Amino acid sequence: MLASPAEGQCLYAYLAISKVAINAVLFVEEDGKQKPMFYTSHMLLDAETRY
Repeated sequence: MLASPAEGQCLYAYLAISKVAINAVLFVEEDGKQKPMFYTSHMLLDAETRY
């Protein structure tokens, strides 16, 4: 967790998916800027690429 959102604050998500990885970012908007709250990334194992 990079930061904790304030109660009632809207969370947005970006997802990036490729053949070899899955990435996600949760963020909030403050003063017209996007501030990341949480980030995760997973490189797919060989078997996972065949799902």
